Formats: sequence, C-alpha cells, structure tokens
Amino acid sequence: ARYLGLREIRMLREPDETGREQIMGVCGEAEAALSLQQWKRLIEEKLQLSHPARSVGPEDAAVRTLAICSGSGFSAMPAAKAAGAEALLCGDVTHHKALSALEEQFWLLDAGHYGTESVFPRAMAVLLHRALGNAVEILLSKVNTDPFSASYGRKL
Repeated sequence: ARYLGLREIRMLREPDETGREQIMGVCGEAEAALSLQQWKRLIEEKLQLSHPARSVGPEDAAVRTLAICSGSGFSAMPAAKAAGAEALLCGDVTHHKALSALEEQFWLLDAGHYGTESVFPRAMAVLLHRALGNAVEILLSKVNTDPFSASYGRKL
C-alpha cells in the first residue's frame, strides 16, 4: 500500500468459515483521486510489472480509496466494499469475476498474481533488517519466477 502512496492504511477483515476473523488485505487513501488509467500506470511503475495492468470499469473512474489483496485476491471484494474502497487491486481476474464487479459497479485493477506478490520479499527484507540489523545476512532471490515473463527462470 505504501509503494502506491496510500495513507490511513487499515486491514480488510472478514470472518472465515469458523467465524474467526481473518485479514484479507489492506485498504488506504490516496492523496487525491486517480482515474483507473492513472492507477494502472502507477501500479505498473511501482510494482515493476513486466506486463500492462488491466482494469475493470470506466478508464476515467475516479478512485481515491483503494483496497489491495495480493495473489488472486478477488475474494476480498466484499471486505473491500465494506471498508469503503472504490476499487480493489488484485490479480488473476477472470471473465466472470470482471462481469460480477461491473454488475456491482465496483472497479478492479489486475496486476497479475505474481505482480501483486512480488513486492513482499523486498518489503520483508527491509522489516527483517530493521529488526535484526546485521545479525543475519538477508539474501533476496534474483531469479524471475513470473511465468508470464519472457525472462522466467533467469536472473533479473
């Protein structure tokens, strides 16, 4: 969320099948509303996508409150809506999921499964370094594991 400049970040919470609360993702506020087109460009840049981001909804739709759920992420749509989000950034949006979102007039941004998860190792490395200092060496893989990238399996 911070990679995208979101503020006032809060957790997306939803009960699981046993009734226990689970965290589905996060939701935050941009400084100013951006169109879906502007969000796509920002997401491509900040997440360093190897492919264009996709959107479901009018390209000029203004979105200030954005929810994020990495991986497939579409299952977080009810929690995102309940948190006041105007759009959800996720991955793996299928045809029928896109149609469902359009019917509900809830906008989606699809950065791909890998694209939404690829920032985690870098962010975790920073957190570990802050917590542990130089007590351990933190190594990040330099191998591209995005199966949709032409450089899959190669060092970045």
